[in-house]
Amino acid sequence: MIIFYLGIFSICLCIYVVYFCIPIFINCIILFLKRCFIFVYTFTYNLFHIMIYLDIQKVLSDKGIENPHLALRQMGFNVHTTSRLLRNEPGSINYRHLEILCLALNCLPNDLLSWKPSELSKNYPQHQLDQLAPVEKDNLASKIQKLPVDKLQQIRKFVDELSREGENSST
Repeated sequence: MIIFYLGIFSICLCIYVVYFCIPIFINCIILFLKRCFIFVYTFTYNLFHIMIYLDIQKVLSDKGIENPHLALRQMGFNVHTTSRLLRNEPGSINYRHLEILCLALNCLPNDLLSWKPSELSKNYPQHQLDQLAPVEKDNLASKIQKLPVDKLQQIRKFVDELSREGENSST
């Protein structure tokens, strides 16, 4: 009789292990592997992710353009391209679009680019890419609006001198 109960107990124990313990153990292993994968993916993404991006908003605000969407549409970009460019999500930009932007905004291609330092950049201190790092600055147009009239005259003279220098250097 004891052997009968031991047999039933061992069968019940096997069923319990197979149906309850093993799936829990497998789920724990799967969860652990998922977390390891997410950590490795995040680490390598941050380490090797290219952090140079197109920052058109910066140039448009420096030029005093208040409606960037309309300005890009007037340059000839379609709605889809305009929204991608303004969200800094173009993925890539073709040379024709880059040329249109540079001609319309009177800037160089590197003026349109910004750089967000990554983990990899710590290995290269004082690199040339530091010049592309965005600098937090206020809107120039709003600062000019707050200035008194005599200061505006000085700014006008300074801008006239700069534009004359630009015309002389281009000829």
